Amino acid sequence: AHSNFESTGDDTALLALSTTESLSDSRVAALVKAANLEGRRIASAKIENGAAKHIYLIELPHHLGEDDERLAALDEEPVAEVRLLGGYANPLRLARDGE
Repeated sequence: AHSNFESTGDDTALLALSTTESLSDSRVAALVKAANLEGRRIASAKIENGAAKHIYLIELPHHLGEDDERLAALDEEPVAEVRLLGGYANPLRLARDGE
């Protein structure tokens, strides 16, 4: 079922950037950093959807709400569309001997 992405205090958010041109990993990282976000590209694909020619899946190591103002900072050339896909609570890690 679809539900809102709520913060647990230890989350990962997923963001899609549709762009008008192909971008290098360093350019994607620079755009995300310029919006005052941490993140890294985990996938990309070439598409044909109006002005958008490429789409990048960005993983952010924190919760991000749909009303977060930093999303608007990403909505500039060469970005054609910014879409928060949601996210998930990071799995619990148990400390074990030898790990």
